[in-house]
Amino acid sequence: MTQNKIKHVCCIDSVSDGIVRLLTGDAGENVYFLPLELFPDGVKEGDWLNLTINIDEKATKKGKKDVADLYRELGEN
Repeated sequence: MTQNKIKHVCCIDSVSDGIVRLLTGDAGENVYFLPLELFPDGVKEGDWLNLTINIDEKATKKGKKDVADLYRELGEN
């Protein structure tokens, strides 16, 4: 069975100058720096989050169509 959704538990290690340092993995071995605007209001250092990532099939299909339309348009000029 193909997995189209993944879930992680992660910890906000720090928030500074609008950047969140996010730790994932069993021992916090994966470190990511992301803009604070991607997180819910009020998140702070020490908060634990449930992170779910899934494929947006509708947006993917639309994006592919938009690119194909652009190539077709560029090819006609």
